Amino acid sequence: MKNLILVIYVTSSFLRKLI
Repeated sequence: MKNLILVIYVTSSFLRKLI
């Protein structure tokens, strides 16, 4: 579960950086 949350957090941060 925690890994999934971490992945979502990293992905969100990455997408935010692209935008």
